[in-house]
Amino acid sequence: MKENDFITITNIKEYIEIGMIKIGEVLHLKKEPGNAYDMEAIMVENKNEIPIGHVANSVNSVAKGTHSAGYIYQSFKDSILCTVKFIYHDMIIAQLQSSYEEGKDMQN
Repeated sequence: MKENDFITITNIKEYIEIGMIKIGEVLHLKKEPGNAYDMEAIMVENKNEIPIGHVANSVNSVAKGTHSAGYIYQSFKDSILCTVKFIYHDMIIAQLQSSYEEGKDMQN
């Protein structure tokens, strides 16, 4: 992962209210290989493993300057962490954490 790899998180309203997520919050991205609609689906969960949305994977849902689920899917094994940087209406822009940062945060 590069330092400035950002993703868009969508479908939040299907799971929770957008106000429940805070800037700076660390979220878990988990591959969903059994997803019937998207072979590269990545579920986003909070620290309590509650689903909050998916990494965007459509031209219509990926915010300009961020990566799609398909773009990052092969860059990690099963899961990775990200940090919420921006919240805009019903989408979240988050920054992926490198392997080093991921391990450090999981210890805390």
